Amino acid sequence: MISKNGIMKKYLFLLIAVVTLVGCSPQVTSEMVTSGYNPVATNKVMIVESIDKVEKAQAIGQVTVDGKAESVKSEYGKMLGMAVRETAQKGGNVLVMDYSEMDKNRLKGTMAYTDGEVNDSLTLSVRRIDELKAKLWGPTKTTAIKTANAEAATDTTAAITNNQVEADGWQQEEEEPQGIMFKIGAGPMWTTSKLYLTTDAKNYVTDQRGYGLNLSIAYTGKNIYGFGADFYGVRTEIDIPNNIRYYGNKPDYLMMYLGPSALIGGNITPWLRLDASLGLGLAYYHDDGQNEIGFGSRMTVGMEIMVTKTLGIGIDGVRQRSVFSKPDGFKQPDNESYGFDHLGAMLTVRFHY
Repeated sequence: MISKNGIMKKYLFLLIAVVTLVGCSPQVTSEMVTSGYNPVATNKVMIVESIDKVEKAQAIGQVTVDGKAESVKSEYGKMLGMAVRETAQKGGNVLVMDYSEMDKNRLKGTMAYTDGEVNDSLTLSVRRIDELKAKLWGPTKTTAIKTANAEAATDTTAAITNNQVEADGWQQEEEEPQGIMFKIGAGPMWTTSKLYLTTDAKNYVTDQRGYGLNLSIAYTGKNIYGFGADFYGVRTEIDIPNNIRYYGNKPDYLMMYLGPSALIGGNITPWLRLDASLGLGLAYYHDDGQNEIGFGSRMTVGMEIMVTKTLGIGIDGVRQRSVFSKPDGFKQPDNESYGFDHLGAMLTVRFHY
């Protein structure tokens, strides 16, 4: 049935590659000194360089955006947007910038709240980002052009509204996913292990194509790692070669899997996500002659294109393995396990909440 070879090494390499790529993307963390504030809109967060510039402002926590391999200068707009979003979700409407760790690729800030009036000119916008950049690194020709274009767009089309702000191509909205993902996937799956047609293990077929369905739910919060659960099912009709004598109807089998999983993933760009998961659980097998319950493992490596903040489409590479008790009287080579090995690709639709 399942040949014990080194094919899992290839998937381990892919998993390491995904972990490396995701681990290089900026990550945001925060630490609160007080709580009880309701989330506010991201376009109601003022970005200042000193808390003294805001009347009656009270600090509520600290936020840090770690750029990992990306410098603050090259990813300033994105990292500032992440800090503003975190401040808004924690209930703050003031972000006091702290540039003390820029040499470590970190952008820090104090989250604060004020009952005073919000100065819209200090909230997140292309113009505000360029103002802050100019203070840090001086104005550039590109910055001047972008600022002029932003001002023209604001004056003529009201591009920056109360519900949406766009900064350096990175879009922020009031509603942000909280790290819960529901995924539906379907696609062809090949049985790469041997399917024996007789109990003496002399006649077998392999590389039989079936069709699989996958339902998954996962939670990561604001981390790049998390946990979830997977349901997987595949039905395969077996094609019998002409050189093998087989009596009876065309055989088929159904295999299902259910189990928890650990996953890692995140945005590589604002519109591209990569993820990988590894799970262990229970497997169920059914054909015309028997029903069996055993154990299974599941590995996926996926890519997702974000259509909106909460909807993505993508593709998953799937490796599914299941092992069952060998029936009495079944002769099988010693280097094989009794079970099924599946390999395939699934188109996925993902919903983020």
